Amino acid sequence: MIRYEILTKEHKDVEEAREFYDYSFPDDERMPYDRLLSMVDDNHVMYAWYDEDKLIGMTFTFVFDHLAYLSYICIRKEEHSHGYGSMILTALENVYPRIVVDIEKIKTEQDDEQKRRKQFYLRNQFHETGVFYFIYNVDYELLSTGESVTGQEWNDLIHAFWGKFADTAVITE
Repeated sequence: MIRYEILTKEHKDVEEAREFYDYSFPDDERMPYDRLLSMVDDNHVMYAWYDEDKLIGMTFTFVFDHLAYLSYICIRKEEHSHGYGSMILTALENVYPRIVVDIEKIKTEQDDEQKRRKQFYLRNQFHETGVFYFIYNVDYELLSTGESVTGQEWNDLIHAFWGKFADTAVITE
């Protein structure tokens, strides 16, 4: 049975979680880990995920107006393909009835990583929202659980989370 603990700068596993966060995302797709930790509060939640006492994953979620933006989910490399990602998503859905993720838009049939990522979320109760956005030369698609996320909700969320940086995003429905 998996469980979670809030991850803070003082948490015993903060550096271990940093290691698999760093190798799970390319440099240009991840926010500096120390910045994530400095943001942790009631609306910016970082969880360490455990199977009994073994650290298996980490998530970072921004909560805004009954909507949770799952910014990062990563699983320890040795624990890939054991169903932990699905278990974590199920546990998060029990905490947050509406979760949104952004994934790179699939552009060609050769985009295997993007296709796998999208299929993972679709297998885990996420659905297409029909909302897309473009920022810094990358196209993204939004997937969500529960009631579908609208372009206006996404716009409000990213402005609350990213501030002026969000002004450069072009959102389409």
